Amino acid sequence: MENFFTNQIDYVYFIYGLSFIILGAISYLLFITNKNQLFLKWLALFGFMQGAQQWLDLLGLSVADPQAFQFISLLILIASFLFFSEIGRDEAQKIFGKAYGRWILLPAILILLFGWSLNGIVGIDVFSRYIFGFIGGLWTSFAIYRKSKEDIAKSKKQDFLLLAVIIGLFALTQLIVPAAKIFPATFLNEKTFINSTGIPIQAVRAMFIILAAFTIWFIVFKENARIKYRAALVFLAVLVLGWVFTENIALRYQKNLRKTF
Repeated sequence: MENFFTNQIDYVYFIYGLSFIILGAISYLLFITNKNQLFLKWLALFGFMQGAQQWLDLLGLSVADPQAFQFISLLILIASFLFFSEIGRDEAQKIFGKAYGRWILLPAILILLFGWSLNGIVGIDVFSRYIFGFIGGLWTSFAIYRKSKEDIAKSKKQDFLLLAVIIGLFALTQLIVPAAKIFPATFLNEKTFINSTGIPIQAVRAMFIILAAFTIWFIVFKENARIKYRAALVFLAVLVLGWVFTENIALRYQKNLRKTF
């Protein structure tokens, strides 16, 4: 199974990126009819940015010098996680007051520089996942859980509770990071995960993000039927365009391999 996923890595990145784009699109469509639910805006931005980052990595597979994409990809990754963490920070500010203003994210950003000193760009990637992906993700999961306690319909409470659980599980997957000379990334990383399970961690994350998108879809369904159909059209458009993009990338990747050998 490991060889299967390795040979189809371009499609793994495609599905992974697609799952985030769908999450972003559905979250945004729900946000425009519920602008008081700011967490949907941050979730939409997170989805769009993560999707762009994954497809940028996919594009990097087809070029002679993929390192040219690494820095831009890393900046997009950090920005997406900041949007992700903002959901939890905003909820904490509502509970505890100004002590949890946006300034609280600054020390976390400075820790990323420490990651650079330990292992360069990979170190920043690892620390961004630990801090914003894992801790920020659990923070966000708690914020969405609190939405389930608000005075809303019982069916919505269940949807928000399910969404909180899914986001929490997605946050746990952020502990699986690129291999680095940083504890615990020395033994708990993407390589050891696929060697142990035969499945890339990107596929597992994509599953949780797709589940999150469908959970929000059900919320959309209950909110406004017209938005439901718009979301379906967005899904089909992204699927078709993304598939064409991936096919082109795959062809370019194969050409580069032939030139190399």
